[in-house]
Amino acid sequence: MPKYTKEFKAKAVQRSALDGVMIKDAAESLDIHPGTLSRWRKEYREGRIVVDKRQEVVKAHLKGISDSVRVRRLKREGARWERNFAAYKDYVLSTSQQPGPTTVHNGIHIGYWIAHQRSRFRMDTLRKDQAKQLKEFLGPRLDPMKERWEHNFEAYKHYVESTGKQPQKRTIHNDIRIGNWVVNIRRSKRKLSNERIECLEKLGIKWRMR
Repeated sequence: MPKYTKEFKAKAVQRSALDGVMIKDAAESLDIHPGTLSRWRKEYREGRIVVDKRQEVVKAHLKGISDSVRVRRLKREGARWERNFAAYKDYVLSTSQQPGPTTVHNGIHIGYWIAHQRSRFRMDTLRKDQAKQLKEFLGPRLDPMKERWEHNFEAYKHYVESTGKQPQKRTIHNDIRIGNWVVNIRRSKRKLSNERIECLEKLGIKWRMR
């Protein structure tokens, strides 16, 4: 594999930074791989390829290109998200039901999409405006696992506070099998958040049963 001098790398970067020149074309003209040129451009921006004062000019130009590309990508992603959300809403409003995992509507895999959005919501990786739209449309259904946990916990809490004792394995309260729920909670303690563990311990849950 040939070793390229810093001067050659800088020249390649400067050529690729010219208006109207694509990385692929610049790389082809210099007989190098486009991926290699992309890596050199990154090194150039980071100041790891230093030749002369012209670097600052080229670096600024590259940063401008990078920022412009990032903005365009974010706009495309935002527009695609809005299209998917519109298709999902249309399906729910027209059928009065939630899509299944493989549901496709208007050419969009809305079943997979909404499952992914729920996951992103729980991980807090959605944009604030997107999270707000989903929350307003879905309400508690946005995070059904959280809703189910809170529903079961409230039944468990009501039982403990009204009877003064812990439920047995077969205990049913308010039509909820809180006994089985507590058993499963004990088994999955390591997966619980500190906040949930604290709430359960305030109600006197026994993590180990004799």
